[in-house]
Amino acid sequence: MKKTLSFGLALVAALMIPMSASAICSGHSNSVDLFYSNANQAANLSPEQGWDWQVETTAAGVEITVQFLDNYVGMAAPQLFLFSELGVLIGDPIPMTGWAEATRTATHTLTGYNTGDKIVFLVQIAYADHVLFTERMQYIVGSSCSPDEQPTVLGSCSGHSTAVDEYYTSADHAAANPFVLGYDWTVKTTDQAVEIEVSFLDNITGFAAPYIFFFKNGVMDGPDHAMELLGQKASYSLTDKSAGDEVNFLVKIAYAGHVAFTERITYTVGENCDESQGIDNTPFPSGEGRGEARKFLRDGRLLIERNGKTYTATGSQF
Repeated sequence: MKKTLSFGLALVAALMIPMSASAICSGHSNSVDLFYSNANQAANLSPEQGWDWQVETTAAGVEITVQFLDNYVGMAAPQLFLFSELGVLIGDPIPMTGWAEATRTATHTLTGYNTGDKIVFLVQIAYADHVLFTERMQYIVGSSCSPDEQPTVLGSCSGHSTAVDEYYTSADHAAANPFVLGYDWTVKTTDQAVEIEVSFLDNITGFAAPYIFFFKNGVMDGPDHAMELLGQKASYSLTDKSAGDEVNFLVKIAYAGHVAFTERITYTVGENCDESQGIDNTPFPSGEGRGEARKFLRDGRLLIERNGKTYTATGSQF
């Protein structure tokens, strides 16, 4: 398994760009929510320019603004979807109260939230015979997303894999291996917790319900735990670990009548990993063979370069 040194903040924090000293977070993206986009044949999977978004805590409430940069004919009726930290839709979609057709800007103010509450949302916009679902965005009420508000990273390891856990996969008749592009994982020791993130790169229909299993001496240690879910990134925080403790875990996901178990990953709290410890052997759906793969972000979209060609996270050539 490849391990690489990582000092980056979590993806959500990277998307949030502070605009001022007030409680405002903003960002840009052109990535869509795969769960809703896969379920709707009219969904746009590849917006070109994407959208800018801003969330601000004010005396009136939490103000959400999303400006769509692509000028699609007939854009109207934006709706706000709110989610629990487990990725479950809360209630029905909310018609957004503001829509400026000339600038393609949707606005809505949420009330009833307290400082520190976490809001996970996406916006759906209809146009002509199509519909667009933004990716899910996250905001902490009262946050300005400044670097000073982020925990201090004391150590971090990350890696990539397409492997599954043989024990659980063979023991569960519903288990399969859906991983072609596989998954990226990161474990960080901060001054507040041990933060685990696993991002699944394949376009997995019905992806939902990630759970984390912990092990000690090869035996499951306690019950499984529901993970927070943002799009196809699962996360979990441990607050009862000390420097030098070993954390051994896997992640189980459910999808379209099946389940999948990642391989087991081991991390020592406080550890920094040398990127020379391994080689990325990710198989590619195009049959181009093996070679060094480079993952990078362009305009908010994850792209993967191998053998001189560039692919999207779903395996399509870019």
